[in-house]
Amino acid sequence: MNTSTVKRNLHLFLLLWLVIACVRPANVVVPTTAQSVHLSLGNPSNARPTTNSPDNFLITLPQYALSYNRSKAYANWVSWELTDAWLGDAERQNDFRPDPVLPNEWYAVSPNDYTNTGFDRGHLCPSADRTASEEDNSSTFLMTNIIPQAPELNREAWARLEAYCRTLANEGYRLLIIAGTYGTGGEGSNGMLNSIQDKIEVPARNYKVIVAIPQ
Repeated sequence: MNTSTVKRNLHLFLLLWLVIACVRPANVVVPTTAQSVHLSLGNPSNARPTTNSPDNFLITLPQYALSYNRSKAYANWVSWELTDAWLGDAERQNDFRPDPVLPNEWYAVSPNDYTNTGFDRGHLCPSADRTASEEDNSSTFLMTNIIPQAPELNREAWARLEAYCRTLANEGYRLLIIAGTYGTGGEGSNGMLNSIQDKIEVPARNYKVIVAIPQ
């Protein structure tokens, strides 16, 4: 058995262990307000599509679901399904823009808010995970799917992890993914910041939960 096979088997074992360890008792129900394939792992923060929950506001799109935090001005988490059906030949649209779904009285982050801040406009649901159509790809450039991310993370380790997920999808796996942040204060190429323009909180840490299921 070669090294790559051993590593792959180890990854699958760890994922299986994670799934078994996280199985909820039959009498526990995680409520959601929308039926979406992207909420297959549940609704982690019990987000609701109501302005009464401005820091836990549920947005469900055909391409992904998220919990938006008005105070932080980005998502608490984004959840999506990834299979080879979501992958195709659509080009990167690069059309960063405010999200029109947000209530009018809420501040809508603009792509220009990130200019010269030392932080990338980092995707939670990656652009390259949605290439089956231009519409799908364009959806990932809504600013509610974007966080301040250190260039070194966004362009290196994070990018390699995302590429590995797409490799699994192309090998026939169905992936259920949740990505988000926690904490306040991060270091970009211009040093440490707690916020951008006093409008967008800078997270301290990024996380990603990945469950890969053989189809």
